[in-house]
Amino acid sequence: MSQTMFAITMFIVYVLGTYIVFWYGGRMFNYKHNPKQSLLICFVANVVLWLLMIFFSNPYINIPTTLILYWIIFYTAFECDWKLSSFHSLLLVAIMNIAEFIIFFLTSFFFDVSVNQHENDSILFVEEAFASKFIYFALLAIISSFSKKTKTKDGYMSSIILTTLPAMTFFITVVFRYQNIYYKSNTETNLLFILSEVFMFIAIIVVFFVHERAIDNQKKLHDIEMLEQKQIINLEYLDILEKKDEETRILVHDIKNNLINISNLTTEENVKQYIKNIYDKANEISIKAKTKNKLLDVIINKYSLLCKDKHIKFSILALSENLSFINDYDLSAILDNLLSNAIERAEKETHPYIELTLECDNKFHKIILKNSCSTAPLAKNDTLISTKENKNIHGYGMKSVYQALKNYNGELEWMFEQKEFKIVILIPIK
Repeated sequence: MSQTMFAITMFIVYVLGTYIVFWYGGRMFNYKHNPKQSLLICFVANVVLWLLMIFFSNPYINIPTTLILYWIIFYTAFECDWKLSSFHSLLLVAIMNIAEFIIFFLTSFFFDVSVNQHENDSILFVEEAFASKFIYFALLAIISSFSKKTKTKDGYMSSIILTTLPAMTFFITVVFRYQNIYYKSNTETNLLFILSEVFMFIAIIVVFFVHERAIDNQKKLHDIEMLEQKQIINLEYLDILEKKDEETRILVHDIKNNLINISNLTTEENVKQYIKNIYDKANEISIKAKTKNKLLDVIINKYSLLCKDKHIKFSILALSENLSFINDYDLSAILDNLLSNAIERAEKETHPYIELTLECDNKFHKIILKNSCSTAPLAKNDTLISTKENKNIHGYGMKSVYQALKNYNGELEWMFEQKEFKIVILIPIK
């Protein structure tokens, strides 16, 4: 077989290997960077492997180098620590060699083809190179379908079913090989066979790519539904609080009037002082945020009481802005989630506190929230992420905040310094 034919075949094989590794890594882990950067890392690593194959073609060099470069791929392109990178690089190299062994064994066993014929027959070499990738792809598809990241209600069975595509394509390549060996097809026919195998492999990749996009879109739709469901529950809860708050204000108002009347009916100073203490306590309960925005008042009062119950100092530094331009759904999404997260962080501190500021200037409506926090929050690409163990049912709060702010061209910035976590939201004044 000519060196040019060998080089072209191996280049195509390694380009396909680029996608397979990228696809497998994306199914097993999250991308460390964006998908394009991860794909570029996979491509560069496979080009290096291709050059080593062309210039050396020595298994004592190629196998260790493949292990090292695959380790680099997993460690740099995906959210994968060094232990998992080592495991999966070994796994992929092992499966790749198993796939090649299966092809050589089946060809030798069923068609009585010697090892020398594998190396000398260019058509046979090309067909076996692609057939081994079909097996490699199918085995990785089966393994990755058991991953927690891909095991969704609707995506699991479809992933298993899709693995039959490479298997069926492998059968077709066996038929092509049978035709080539026993009927001695001419060069044009062999070329058509090879092109058919290439196109079949590309078709498989396209089908898997479309399938993965469909699963990803389904997950995003599920996230949106979860966000909407959470916000509807929040609004229903806040509506109940508003009604109870109105009832409480009426009750406290009546109690205060009765206390004044009782105090006027007695001349005993100790009784008057006792009534005054009760009156002061009732007065504390009746002190409510007065922003002329009912929902905003309810939210502030709700978290004021929660902070009191959890012994967190809650301070409102300014209320010169009532955010009346934000609809109830989005206002709940923004403030409810931010204050809930602030309480969750602050209650773990020795001296917990939360400070809220609502103000505006000539350019922006401002929401400033500070809370005590001794450990830096988790973030990815400057976007806050959940620290809770189960990311599947948590982490929707901040997604809801970011989504609501988009409706008003708002921006969220956060900073952490001197054991204090601070969020600043700027919404342009129209």
